[in-house]
Amino acid sequence: MSALPLRVSPARARVLQRFAVAAVILVGLALPFMLTKFTLFQASLILALAIGILGLNLLVGYGGQVSLGHGFFIALGGYTSAILMTTAGWDFFPSLIAVAVISGGAGLLLGFPALRLRGLYLALATLALAVSTVPVLRRFEELTGGVQGIRVPRAAWLTESPLGRDATIYYIVLIAAILAAWFVSRVVSGYSGLAIATVKSNEIVARSQGINTARWKTVLFAFSGMLAGLSGAFTVLTVGFIAPESVGVMLSIYLLAGVVIGGLGSVSGAFIGAIVVHLLPQLAADVSPGLSGTIFGAAILLIMFLMPGGFVELVKRLFRRVLVVDAGRTRPPSTDGPATPVETQTVEPGTEKVAG
Repeated sequence: MSALPLRVSPARARVLQRFAVAAVILVGLALPFMLTKFTLFQASLILALAIGILGLNLLVGYGGQVSLGHGFFIALGGYTSAILMTTAGWDFFPSLIAVAVISGGAGLLLGFPALRLRGLYLALATLALAVSTVPVLRRFEELTGGVQGIRVPRAAWLTESPLGRDATIYYIVLIAAILAAWFVSRVVSGYSGLAIATVKSNEIVARSQGINTARWKTVLFAFSGMLAGLSGAFTVLTVGFIAPESVGVMLSIYLLAGVVIGGLGSVSGAFIGAIVVHLLPQLAADVSPGLSGTIFGAAILLIMFLMPGGFVELVKRLFRRVLVVDAGRTRPPSTDGPATPVETQTVEPGTEKVAG
Protein backbone atom coordinates (compact mmCIF):
# COMPACT_ATOMS: atom_id res chain seq x y z
CA MET A 1 0.00 0.00 0.00
CA SER A 2 1.51 3.36 -1.00
CA ALA A 3 2.19 5.95 1.67
CA LEU A 4 -0.09 8.94 1.80
CA PRO A 5 1.44 12.45 1.85
CA LEU A 6 2.23 13.57 5.37
CA ARG A 7 1.32 17.08 6.42
CA VAL A 8 3.58 18.67 9.01
CA SER A 9 1.69 20.93 11.38
CA PRO A 10 2.93 24.53 11.69
CA ALA A 11 3.70 23.98 15.39
CA ARG A 12 5.81 20.91 14.63
CA ALA A 13 7.55 22.72 11.79
CA ARG A 14 8.48 25.59 14.11
CA VAL A 15 9.84 23.17 16.70
CA LEU A 16 11.95 21.39 14.09
CA GLN A 17 13.18 24.71 12.73
CA ARG A 18 14.19 25.98 16.17
CA PHE A 19 15.91 22.69 16.94
CA ALA A 20 17.88 22.91 13.68
CA VAL A 21 18.87 26.53 14.35
CA ALA A 22 19.98 25.70 17.90
CA ALA A 23 22.01 22.73 16.65
CA VAL A 24 23.74 24.87 14.01
CA ILE A 25 24.56 27.57 16.56
CA LEU A 26 26.01 25.01 18.97
CA VAL A 27 28.18 23.59 16.20
CA GLY A 28 29.28 27.11 15.31
CA LEU A 29 30.26 27.83 18.91
CA ALA A 30 32.32 24.63 19.03
CA LEU A 31 34.20 25.17 15.76
CA PRO A 32 37.18 27.09 17.26
CA PHE A 33 38.01 23.99 19.30
CA MET A 34 37.97 21.74 16.22
CA LEU A 35 39.47 23.81 13.39
CA THR A 36 42.94 25.01 12.58
CA LYS A 37 43.71 28.74 12.57
CA PHE A 38 43.58 28.93 8.78
CA THR A 39 40.26 27.08 8.59
CA LEU A 40 38.88 29.31 11.33
CA PHE A 41 40.01 32.32 9.30
CA GLN A 42 38.09 30.95 6.30
CA ALA A 43 35.02 30.39 8.48
CA SER A 44 35.14 34.03 9.62
CA LEU A 45 35.28 35.19 6.00
CA ILE A 46 32.30 32.99 5.13
CA LEU A 47 30.25 34.43 7.99
CA ALA A 48 31.15 37.99 6.98
CA LEU A 49 30.14 37.21 3.40
CA ALA A 50 26.88 35.67 4.64
CA ILE A 51 25.94 39.01 6.24
CA GLY A 52 26.29 40.70 2.84
CA ILE A 53 24.27 37.96 1.13
CA LEU A 54 21.57 38.34 3.80
CA GLY A 55 21.36 42.03 2.93
CA LEU A 56 21.13 41.38 -0.81
CA ASN A 57 18.60 38.59 -0.27
CA LEU A 58 16.44 41.01 1.67
CA LEU A 59 16.33 43.22 -1.41
CA VAL A 60 16.24 40.59 -4.17
CA GLY A 61 14.65 37.52 -2.62
CA TYR A 62 12.06 39.23 -0.44
CA GLY A 63 11.69 42.61 -2.15
CA GLY A 64 11.93 41.47 -5.77
CA GLN A 65 14.39 44.25 -6.73
CA VAL A 66 17.49 43.26 -8.68
CA SER A 67 20.90 44.65 -7.72
CA LEU A 68 24.26 43.95 -9.33
CA GLY A 69 26.07 46.62 -7.36
CA HIS A 70 26.15 45.50 -3.75
CA GLY A 71 29.92 45.21 -3.90
CA PHE A 72 29.80 49.02 -3.65
CA PHE A 73 28.20 48.84 -0.20
CA ILE A 74 30.75 46.28 0.99
CA ALA A 75 33.51 48.60 -0.25
CA LEU A 76 31.85 51.56 1.46
CA GLY A 77 31.58 49.75 4.78
CA GLY A 78 35.04 48.23 4.60
CA TYR A 79 36.80 51.47 3.71
CA THR A 80 34.79 53.48 6.23
CA SER A 81 35.83 51.15 9.03
CA ALA A 82 39.46 50.98 7.84
CA ILE A 83 39.82 54.76 7.49
CA LEU A 84 38.24 55.47 10.88
CA MET A 85 40.51 52.93 12.60
CA THR A 86 43.74 54.04 10.91
CA THR A 87 43.30 57.77 10.34
CA ALA A 88 40.88 58.82 13.07
CA GLY A 89 42.10 56.32 15.67
CA TRP A 90 38.69 54.79 16.30
CA ASP A 91 38.20 51.36 17.78
CA PHE A 92 36.44 48.75 15.66
CA PHE A 93 33.11 48.68 17.52
CA PRO A 94 32.45 52.46 17.37
CA SER A 95 33.32 52.33 13.68
CA LEU A 96 30.49 49.81 13.20
CA ILE A 97 27.98 52.49 14.17
CA ALA A 98 29.39 54.83 11.54
CA VAL A 99 29.41 52.03 8.97
CA ALA A 100 25.75 51.19 9.66
CA VAL A 101 24.68 54.84 9.38
CA ILE A 102 26.73 55.64 6.27
CA SER A 103 25.96 52.41 4.40
CA GLY A 104 22.29 52.52 5.35
CA GLY A 105 22.11 56.16 4.30
CA ALA A 106 23.74 55.37 0.97
CA GLY A 107 21.22 52.58 0.43
CA LEU A 108 18.39 54.96 1.25
CA LEU A 109 19.68 57.53 -1.24
CA LEU A 110 20.04 54.86 -3.92
CA GLY A 111 16.53 53.66 -3.19
CA PHE A 112 14.93 56.92 -4.34
CA PRO A 113 16.10 56.82 -7.99
CA ALA A 114 15.54 53.06 -7.95
CA LEU A 115 11.82 53.77 -7.53
CA ARG A 116 11.71 54.77 -11.20
CA LEU A 117 13.64 51.73 -12.40
CA ARG A 118 12.65 48.08 -12.60
CA GLY A 119 14.05 44.80 -13.82
CA LEU A 120 16.97 45.06 -16.21
CA TYR A 121 17.11 48.86 -15.95
CA LEU A 122 17.63 48.67 -12.20
CA ALA A 123 20.17 45.87 -12.67
CA LEU A 124 22.16 47.96 -15.17
CA ALA A 125 22.03 51.04 -12.94
CA THR A 126 23.39 49.13 -9.94
CA LEU A 127 25.97 47.41 -12.15
CA ALA A 128 27.23 50.84 -13.21
CA LEU A 129 27.67 51.64 -9.52
CA ALA A 130 29.77 48.51 -9.03
CA VAL A 131 31.88 49.23 -12.13
CA SER A 132 32.69 52.75 -10.92
CA THR A 133 33.73 51.64 -7.42
CA VAL A 134 37.30 50.51 -8.15
CA PRO A 135 38.29 53.55 -10.30
CA VAL A 136 36.98 55.92 -7.62
CA LEU A 137 38.95 54.12 -4.91
CA ARG A 138 42.11 54.34 -7.00
CA ARG A 139 41.53 58.00 -7.79
CA PHE A 140 41.34 59.21 -4.18
CA GLU A 141 44.67 57.71 -3.19
CA GLU A 142 45.27 60.07 -0.26
CA LEU A 143 42.20 58.74 1.51
CA THR A 144 41.92 55.15 0.32
CA GLY A 145 45.58 54.23 -0.20
CA GLY A 146 45.02 53.75 -3.93
CA VAL A 147 46.10 50.43 -5.38
CA GLN A 148 48.11 49.72 -2.21
CA GLY A 149 44.97 49.67 -0.10
CA ILE A 150 44.81 50.15 3.66
CA ARG A 151 46.42 47.87 6.20
CA VAL A 152 44.65 47.99 9.56
CA PRO A 153 46.81 47.31 12.65
CA ARG A 154 45.43 44.85 15.18
CA ALA A 155 44.03 46.37 18.35
CA ALA A 156 45.57 45.40 21.69
CA TRP A 157 42.32 43.86 22.98
CA LEU A 158 42.36 41.57 19.97
CA THR A 159 45.97 40.40 20.12
CA GLU A 160 45.84 39.97 23.91
CA SER A 161 42.54 38.08 23.97
CA PRO A 162 42.72 34.87 26.06
CA LEU A 163 40.82 33.05 23.31
CA GLY A 164 43.42 33.95 20.72
CA ARG A 165 43.12 36.44 17.88
CA ASP A 166 41.52 34.14 15.30
CA ALA A 167 38.98 32.64 17.71
CA THR A 168 38.03 36.09 19.02
CA ILE A 169 37.45 37.41 15.51
CA TYR A 170 35.44 34.32 14.66
CA TYR A 171 33.14 34.70 17.66
CA ILE A 172 32.61 38.40 16.93
CA VAL A 173 31.65 37.71 13.32
CA LEU A 174 29.52 34.71 14.36
CA ILE A 175 27.51 36.84 16.79
CA ALA A 176 27.12 39.51 14.11
CA ALA A 177 25.89 36.94 11.58
CA ILE A 178 23.36 35.54 14.07
CA LEU A 179 22.08 39.05 14.82
CA ALA A 180 21.88 39.83 11.09
CA ALA A 181 19.87 36.66 10.47
CA TRP A 182 17.55 37.53 13.37
CA PHE A 183 17.14 41.08 12.04
CA VAL A 184 16.20 39.90 8.55
CA SER A 185 13.79 37.33 10.02
CA ARG A 186 12.05 40.07 11.99
CA VAL A 187 11.83 42.40 9.00
CA VAL A 188 10.18 39.77 6.78
CA SER A 189 7.70 38.60 9.43
CA GLY A 190 4.53 40.17 10.77
CA TYR A 191 3.01 43.24 9.16
CA SER A 192 6.27 44.37 7.55
CA GLY A 193 6.74 40.97 5.93
CA LEU A 194 3.17 41.00 4.62
CA ALA A 195 3.64 44.51 3.24
CA ILE A 196 6.93 43.59 1.56
CA ALA A 197 5.42 40.45 0.01
CA THR A 198 2.41 42.40 -1.26
CA VAL A 199 4.59 45.09 -2.83
CA LYS A 200 6.69 42.41 -4.49
CA SER A 201 3.73 40.52 -5.94
CA ASN A 202 1.54 43.43 -7.06
CA GLU A 203 2.17 47.11 -6.39
CA ILE A 204 -1.32 48.13 -7.54
CA VAL A 205 -2.92 45.80 -5.02
CA ALA A 206 -0.50 47.03 -2.35
CA ARG A 207 -1.44 50.66 -2.96
CA SER A 208 -5.13 49.80 -2.93
CA GLN A 209 -4.63 48.31 0.55
CA GLY A 210 -2.99 51.49 1.81
CA ILE A 211 0.60 50.21 1.69
CA ASN A 212 3.18 52.88 0.89
CA THR A 213 5.15 51.05 -1.82
CA ALA A 214 7.78 53.78 -2.19
CA ARG A 215 8.54 53.74 1.52
CA TRP A 216 8.97 49.97 1.71
CA LYS A 217 11.19 49.89 -1.38
CA THR A 218 13.52 52.57 -0.04
CA VAL A 219 13.56 50.99 3.43
CA LEU A 220 14.62 47.67 1.91
CA PHE A 221 17.44 49.40 0.03
CA ALA A 222 18.55 51.07 3.26
CA PHE A 223 18.51 47.85 5.29
CA SER A 224 20.19 45.94 2.47
CA GLY A 225 22.94 48.53 2.09
CA MET A 226 23.48 48.63 5.86
CA LEU A 227 23.99 44.86 6.10
CA ALA A 228 26.31 44.84 3.10
CA GLY A 229 28.35 47.67 4.61
CA LEU A 230 28.65 45.79 7.91
CA SER A 231 29.77 42.76 5.91
CA GLY A 232 32.64 44.85 4.55
CA ALA A 233 33.59 46.04 8.04
CA PHE A 234 33.71 42.50 9.43
CA THR A 235 35.77 41.39 6.43
CA VAL A 236 38.29 44.12 7.24
CA LEU A 237 38.34 42.96 10.87
CA THR A 238 39.06 39.41 9.71
CA VAL A 239 41.69 40.18 7.07
CA GLY A 240 43.17 43.37 8.49
CA PHE A 241 43.48 44.79 4.99
CA ILE A 242 41.36 46.16 2.15
CA ALA A 243 42.25 47.09 -1.43
CA PRO A 244 40.24 48.08 -4.53
CA GLU A 245 40.79 44.71 -6.22
CA SER A 246 38.99 42.93 -3.38
CA VAL A 247 35.75 44.87 -3.96
CA GLY A 248 35.52 44.78 -7.75
CA VAL A 249 32.59 43.86 -9.96
CA MET A 250 33.06 40.14 -9.37
CA LEU A 251 32.22 40.63 -5.70
CA SER A 252 28.76 41.86 -6.69
CA ILE A 253 28.37 38.83 -8.97
CA TYR A 254 29.42 36.49 -6.14
CA LEU A 255 26.87 38.07 -3.81
CA LEU A 256 24.02 37.60 -6.27
CA ALA A 257 25.18 34.05 -7.02
CA GLY A 258 25.16 33.33 -3.29
CA VAL A 259 21.57 34.54 -3.04
CA VAL A 260 20.39 32.34 -5.93
CA ILE A 261 22.41 29.27 -4.93
CA GLY A 262 21.31 29.38 -1.31
CA GLY A 263 17.70 30.13 -2.13
CA LEU A 264 15.77 33.31 -2.86
CA GLY A 265 13.87 34.54 0.16
CA SER A 266 15.69 32.26 2.60
CA VAL A 267 17.65 33.32 5.67
CA SER A 268 19.45 30.01 6.10
CA GLY A 269 20.15 29.92 2.36
CA ALA A 270 22.40 32.96 2.72
CA PHE A 271 24.86 30.94 4.80
CA ILE A 272 24.82 28.03 2.36
CA GLY A 273 25.33 30.42 -0.54
CA ALA A 274 28.25 32.06 1.28
CA ILE A 275 29.94 28.69 1.76
CA VAL A 276 29.55 27.81 -1.92
CA VAL A 277 30.69 31.11 -3.46
CA HIS A 278 33.63 31.38 -1.06
CA LEU A 279 34.98 27.84 -1.40
CA LEU A 280 34.06 27.03 -5.00
CA PRO A 281 36.54 29.49 -6.62
CA GLN A 282 39.32 28.10 -4.43
CA LEU A 283 38.45 24.53 -5.38
CA ALA A 284 38.29 25.52 -9.06
CA ALA A 285 41.74 27.13 -8.79
CA ASP A 286 43.11 23.94 -7.24
CA VAL A 287 41.77 21.91 -10.17
CA SER A 288 43.15 24.22 -12.86
CA PRO A 289 44.48 27.71 -12.04
CA GLY A 290 44.22 28.82 -15.67
CA LEU A 291 40.60 27.71 -16.01
CA SER A 292 39.36 28.56 -12.53
CA GLY A 293 36.88 31.14 -13.81
CA THR A 294 35.51 28.73 -16.41
CA ILE A 295 35.16 25.92 -13.89
CA PHE A 296 33.50 28.22 -11.38
CA GLY A 297 30.99 29.50 -13.96
CA ALA A 298 30.20 25.99 -15.18
CA ALA A 299 29.70 24.80 -11.60
CA ILE A 300 27.32 27.68 -10.89
CA LEU A 301 25.29 26.88 -14.02
CA LEU A 302 25.17 23.21 -13.05
CA ILE A 303 23.98 24.01 -9.53
CA MET A 304 21.28 26.35 -10.83
CA PHE A 305 20.14 23.74 -13.38
CA LEU A 306 19.96 20.90 -10.88
CA MET A 307 18.58 23.02 -8.03
CA PRO A 308 16.56 25.91 -9.50
CA GLY A 309 15.16 26.73 -6.08
CA GLY A 310 18.56 26.70 -4.40
CA PHE A 311 20.01 24.42 -1.76
CA VAL A 312 17.31 25.27 0.76
CA GLU A 313 14.53 24.16 -1.59
CA LEU A 314 16.42 20.91 -2.23
CA VAL A 315 16.71 20.26 1.50
CA LYS A 316 12.99 20.94 1.96
CA ARG A 317 12.09 18.46 -0.79
CA LEU A 318 14.35 15.80 0.70
CA PHE A 319 12.92 16.44 4.15
CA ARG A 320 9.35 16.06 2.90
CA ARG A 321 10.30 12.86 1.06
CA VAL A 322 11.86 11.39 4.20
CA LEU A 323 8.73 12.23 6.19
CA VAL A 324 6.50 10.56 3.60
CA VAL A 325 8.67 7.42 3.50
CA ASP A 326 8.76 7.30 7.29
CA ALA A 327 4.99 7.69 7.47
CA GLY A 328 4.57 4.81 5.01
CA ARG A 329 6.74 2.55 7.16
CA THR A 330 5.11 3.40 10.47
CA ARG A 331 1.47 3.52 9.36
CA PRO A 332 -0.30 0.28 10.52
CA PRO A 333 -1.61 -1.91 7.73
CA SER A 334 -5.29 -1.78 6.96
CA THR A 335 -7.37 -4.41 8.80
CA ASP A 336 -10.12 -4.39 6.21
CA GLY A 337 -9.99 -7.54 4.13
CA PRO A 338 -10.52 -7.55 0.39
CA ALA A 339 -14.06 -7.31 -0.78
CA THR A 340 -15.63 -10.79 -1.21
CA PRO A 341 -17.78 -11.18 -4.31
CA VAL A 342 -21.43 -11.89 -3.50
CA GLU A 343 -22.64 -15.24 -4.74
CA THR A 344 -25.53 -14.88 -7.16
CA GLN A 345 -28.07 -17.44 -8.22
CA THR A 346 -29.71 -17.69 -11.59
CA VAL A 347 -33.46 -18.15 -11.35
CA GLU A 348 -35.09 -20.05 -14.17
CA PRO A 349 -38.21 -18.51 -15.61
CA GLY A 350 -41.35 -19.95 -14.10
CA THR A 351 -39.69 -21.27 -10.94
CA GLU A 352 -40.07 -18.14 -8.84
CA LYS A 353 -41.74 -18.60 -5.45
CA VAL A 354 -43.96 -15.87 -4.19
CA ALA A 355 -44.07 -15.48 -0.47
CA GLY A 356 -47.52 -15.75 0.84
